[in-house]
Amino acid sequence: MSAGISDMLARLKPLPLRLRIAHLAALLRCEADGSPRVGELTRLLSFQSAALTASIPGGRAG
Repeated sequence: MSAGISDMLARLKPLPLRLRIAHLAALLRCEADGSPRVGELTRLLSFQSAALTASIPGGRAG
C-alpha cells in the first residue's frame, strides 16, 4: 500500500465504518479508470466492506 493510501486510511479511521465505505466509494467514482490509485482504493474498499460484514450479526446485511 502506498504512503498516500496509508495516510488516507489513517484520516478515515475516526469515521464510522459505513461512512468510510461511502467515502472510499465516492473516491473510486471520481478516479480515472487508468489511475494507479484505483486498484489500491478498490482493495481498501473491499477490506472495509468485509469489516462491516463481519460486524453484522449473522454475517450479512438484510
